[in-house]
Amino acid sequence: MATGSEPNPVDTTGLCLLSLDGGGVRGLSTLYILKNIMDDLNYERNEQGLRPVKPCEVFDLIGGTSTGGIIAIMLGRLEMTVDECITAYERLIKTVFKGKRATLPISRTGAIKARFSSDILKSAILEVLASRDVKEEDLLNDGDDSRCKVFVCAMAKETTKITRLRSYNLRKTPKTDATICQAALATSAATSFFDPVYIGDRCFVDGGLNANNPVIEVEGEASRIWCPQTGDLKSLVKCFISIGTGNPGKREIESKGLKFIYKTLVAITTETEQTASEISDRWVGHFRSDRYFRFNVEQGLQDVGLEEYKEKAKIEAATNEYVELQESRFRLDKCVENLVQKQNSTGLKFSETVDYKNSPHERFTNIPFPENEGFVGREKELGELKKLLFPSSQQSKVAPQSKVAITGLGGVGKTQIAIKLAYETQLEHPGCHVFWIPVTSLKSLERAYYEIARALGIPGVDEKEDDIKLLLKDYLTKSVAEWLLIFDNADDIDMWFGKPSMLSDYLPWSKRGRILFTTRYKKIAHKLAKKVIGVAEMDEEKAMELFRGCLDKTTLCQDYNETLLLLEKLTFLPLAIVQAASYINENSVARLSDYLSLLERREEEVVDLFSEEFEGDGRYLDGKSPVATTWLISFEQICKNPLAGAYLSFIACIEPTNIPKSLLPPARSRKEEIEAIGMLKAYWFVSEDSQKELLNLHRLVHLATRNWLRKADSTSTLSLTSCTSMALARLREVFPCGEYEEREKWRAYMPHVLSLIGRDEAQGFDRYALLGKLGGCLLADGRPKEAGVYIEKASGWISDQEAVSQLASQYEPTMSYRSTGQLKQTIDLFEYIIELTYLSGDNSYQVNEEVKQSMKELEHTVEIEKSLPQDDPDRLAFQYLLGVSYLSNAQNKQAIPLLEHVAKIRKSLPEDHPDRLASEYALGVLYQRSGKNKQAIKLLEHVVKTRKSLPEDHPRRLASEYALAISYKMNGQIKQEISLLEHVVEMRKSLRQDHPHRLPSEWQLSIAYRINGQIKKATKLEKQVTKMRKSLSEDHTYRLASE
Repeated sequence: MATGSEPNPVDTTGLCLLSLDGGGVRGLSTLYILKNIMDDLNYERNEQGLRPVKPCEVFDLIGGTSTGGIIAIMLGRLEMTVDECITAYERLIKTVFKGKRATLPISRTGAIKARFSSDILKSAILEVLASRDVKEEDLLNDGDDSRCKVFVCAMAKETTKITRLRSYNLRKTPKTDATICQAALATSAATSFFDPVYIGDRCFVDGGLNANNPVIEVEGEASRIWCPQTGDLKSLVKCFISIGTGNPGKREIESKGLKFIYKTLVAITTETEQTASEISDRWVGHFRSDRYFRFNVEQGLQDVGLEEYKEKAKIEAATNEYVELQESRFRLDKCVENLVQKQNSTGLKFSETVDYKNSPHERFTNIPFPENEGFVGREKELGELKKLLFPSSQQSKVAPQSKVAITGLGGVGKTQIAIKLAYETQLEHPGCHVFWIPVTSLKSLERAYYEIARALGIPGVDEKEDDIKLLLKDYLTKSVAEWLLIFDNADDIDMWFGKPSMLSDYLPWSKRGRILFTTRYKKIAHKLAKKVIGVAEMDEEKAMELFRGCLDKTTLCQDYNETLLLLEKLTFLPLAIVQAASYINENSVARLSDYLSLLERREEEVVDLFSEEFEGDGRYLDGKSPVATTWLISFEQICKNPLAGAYLSFIACIEPTNIPKSLLPPARSRKEEIEAIGMLKAYWFVSEDSQKELLNLHRLVHLATRNWLRKADSTSTLSLTSCTSMALARLREVFPCGEYEEREKWRAYMPHVLSLIGRDEAQGFDRYALLGKLGGCLLADGRPKEAGVYIEKASGWISDQEAVSQLASQYEPTMSYRSTGQLKQTIDLFEYIIELTYLSGDNSYQVNEEVKQSMKELEHTVEIEKSLPQDDPDRLAFQYLLGVSYLSNAQNKQAIPLLEHVAKIRKSLPEDHPDRLASEYALGVLYQRSGKNKQAIKLLEHVVKTRKSLPEDHPRRLASEYALAISYKMNGQIKQEISLLEHVVEMRKSLRQDHPHRLPSEWQLSIAYRINGQIKKATKLEKQVTKMRKSLSEDHTYRLASE
């Protein structure tokens, strides 16, 4: 037993054994009793803030015979809940026992005949397996020793001895390769009920003939697994439960005729209480200390036959009466009280733990933190670590790994996993020394080395000339003892691999030694260890469990959706969850919505919230604990690679998700780019969608990086202001102006431009240039109102002295429009307005005051540039721009001389030159509106013909076709109009319904159809237009135009 204040390991980790009797349909009674136990257990766990568990998570070994064997397989191998098992079992017994196959139990030759179909039983079992996604050929023992251990009893017909069919390997024991289905059939092949079962060359019948109550088999099997040398099982057992299927009563053995077959054989097979009495005498000490329990309905089931499936109600009633008896209730409560303490599965070396606790011992340990009683969500990673570092004896083919690393984003819970492993290693491997070395700094590392060496009494530890790291390495390498060495926070690659004194040179090696590293840097993990386990953020269920466990008031989590929203905003990161819970507890926050509202505040306020210090186990005094500062060491390490640092600071200025790699600042080589991105990925900051060439930065890392940049020296290139300026320059360089051919690119870049220009730090000339480009892209995307807003903002550079100074140092004053990108955007805007006049059906469309102001500025510019040659490209561009602005404002008289002049000069350009075609298109529209339709048709036909070289859906091609269609309509050429409009409408079907170009062109085509007598087509299209029009807002220009 444990001494002093040390806990008894049996209380939390001792063996829990479950034995299930056979009994046909009365197996339902077994399940009803077990349901009472598990329901009460999970109620108590819920009261303690723990998740519900299944029998396979509570019991280390489940053994059964006959139908008890089938139930054991369902609960242990198929990992069902009791409720799932009851449903499956009820369906199975109804299918199997609803009809008898043989009327006489003995054949003419005297052989016993099966009364029920084994084929039907097999089909019913396969149906249960299929419901759990298990195949017929799946083995009972599939080599996965992490599961609850299950065995079933069957009698070998050749020897008439009990054979245990196992779901696990057992040393020095022959293995029977039975499938799950074969094992279930073998254990339930009761004589006179079902046919014998063959597994390979061996024949099996129901194990109930010799072990219908398999409790002695469970006792023997547990001894062989956990204490094969000593057989001292009782000292390891926490809870031993045997459940019967109801007392069948005593019957005299008859010796005549068929009655012997039907009744006496069944009575012998089901005589279980004698075994129960025998085992109770052997385990009387455990019975008195509430560690052994036998549950079995005494009255009410005597007359229920093994096959009488219709007696379900009677079985349930008798079982309920039994569990309500005062004595039964008392024992059930004691059983649950025992089970609720169970925390860990029992390892194969648990006997060593118990022996160690019960004997004087010396074992070194310096774990700097207490055990985390609320450890949740990392059972999978913990299990993987145990398998790699301390493979069980049953994993004979698995060699233990001498070095293993766990890696993941800072705050994901790596240290907590290491702490849990350290304590469970002490429990499961009592002779194993545990050495903990924090590598948060060289100072903390050297202090830990010194304290360990001094505690071990290593000679020379106090000699100045001796290297303590080398002394400890030599000591552990030569030691015959078992040890686990944990290096926590091994994040500095220079410390480990930098010359001349690399820490990696001081790692000890021993056949009985193990080393675990925790690190944020995946590259270090792979350099130090052969096996690496990645730790990601928690899933929804585990994050919820962690959050509830950290809160003083779990009632705050009553609104599941609200809690889930909070956890999503915390990115399911354990550190953020624990910090949030700490803040809520310390400040008595009454509602989660109050904390959520804090996360919706300005960026600086959210950073302040995440910068709150909080108390908690598993944290170093000199460490950076709050979310806002936990990644500082990672930032510093990343910046040792200048390009990686540049990428991180650049991404901090834009949207953190769906970042095209082409948007990043250029690298000097492809190799340099791969390594820089690889470093960000290695620190778990960035994830990559390699197929789409997109990067995503962790949302909280994005926030923390901006905070880090904000706190940098304002003169530094890594200040937030400097990085924002560099990001503006980069986006201005790569962001298109709205060209149709680059629409995929500017659509991908647009969210990042919008994010960047909306930040307070985004100032100066590059911002205005981006605003102008953004306006052009929005125009091309059919969003004129938004485009106008950004183009108007772009013109604000004139009153921004800083932007003017920037511009003056880079460009000639006459180039200002072109420099900010406004020339093209303004041309696009006015050309767009020209088309809007078609689409709205209103040739007197009036531009707003801002556009009128732009026209005045253009008039002034055109006047200034009269001194330039007539064919000067800039002079022509501004003349053209002023002309289309007149046209857009219905000032046709002023527009004609300007556009005729521009078109005449540009006629010297190649026929397909965009500038020539643009001026001819504008002049054609102008002629059309001025009553010169024949001249308009001539010009527009040339434009349409030439633009046929563009893609079919190119906006400029469709705009010119639409304009020519209107001229044809005015000229009475309806068929030609229809031909053009049909193509325009077909191409514009890919546009969204509210796009300004779609609805009007369809409306014009419907009118043309009606004029041309194509009534059906007209009517069909009108209905479509009407339906789409109703989906638009009431003040939408094109809804009004088509009404």
